[in-house]
Amino acid sequence: MVDGIQRAISLVQQVMIESVLYVGSGLSALQANEYRSKVDICCSVNNAWRALMPTGSDYWIYPGDFPPENFPPNEFKHQRISYDDFQNSAERVFARLGQKYVFPQHKAGYTIFFQGLYWIFDNLKPKRIYTIGFDHDYSSEKVRKWIEHKCPAPNNKFNGESPASVKDWSDNFFSNCPADSIYGHGTPDPWRLGIDELTEFFNRALECSSQLGIALFNASGITNGLNNFPQGKP
Repeated sequence: MVDGIQRAISLVQQVMIESVLYVGSGLSALQANEYRSKVDICCSVNNAWRALMPTGSDYWIYPGDFPPENFPPNEFKHQRISYDDFQNSAERVFARLGQKYVFPQHKAGYTIFFQGLYWIFDNLKPKRIYTIGFDHDYSSEKVRKWIEHKCPAPNNKFNGESPASVKDWSDNFFSNCPADSIYGHGTPDPWRLGIDELTEFFNRALECSSQLGIALFNASGITNGLNNFPQGKP
């Protein structure tokens, strides 16, 4: 499976990739279809595929613990990029820059946003990447409640609850909080790392992209989140 994906990517790279639209699940992702036709490649992560219906996404990136109930339907056009595909991307990027770390994935930022971003750095090598839906501007009320309850999420099986439906669990747990994603409620998982560490990861991504000759932009228009990439649209 991985070899097949790499062959497909190699064919894509025979034509220079100018721009990539990288889509997350924040509310700003509702603008994604406006930009889809203005870039060469579109990559989405987790639930962000919902913002790209019915057009589709060239690549859909997801972690091993992503709930199957939230996978895109068969009619959604995409090539899946799983953990097996992106697990070594950060290490290869750092190696290209002459840097070596014991835990390269964690140095890059061990969330699906950063893992997917370094996969794009490593495999697609575009000149420009436009992020949208990745402002990390979760409701402060939601973040506070989530942290107080020891960050329940798929990776820790919701602290032992193991709900049959992640969506039902999230809707119930965050019922009194404002929805801050395109699909309603979800856990503010990146915030388990804390604002200082997340800021460090954003800064490191900017440094790496600059050294790689890749321009990073935040196309959302939102400036009060943690995404500190320069504002810019395709």
